[in-house]
Amino acid sequence: MVTFYTTWFLYGTLPFFAVGAFSANSTWFPQWLFYSFAALFFLELAVIAGAAFTAMPKYRKERALGYTTWPSGEEIPRTAM
Repeated sequence: MVTFYTTWFLYGTLPFFAVGAFSANSTWFPQWLFYSFAALFFLELAVIAGAAFTAMPKYRKERALGYTTWPSGEEIPRTAM
């Protein structure tokens, strides 16, 4: 999921942010749109960081308790230890 958000963020948001950075005074790229993408840039960073930092402790906790599968039956990855 983090990979999906990272890819979407890089290929979807950064080009607009870059275009806006070089043409903030342009008439075809309004400044309000530039700042909207700048805000989206930092919002997506927060989403990616939040997903990364909240997912791992749960994996570690479940492994520490001795579980090898989630209640759904899916195996907990050993790399999450």
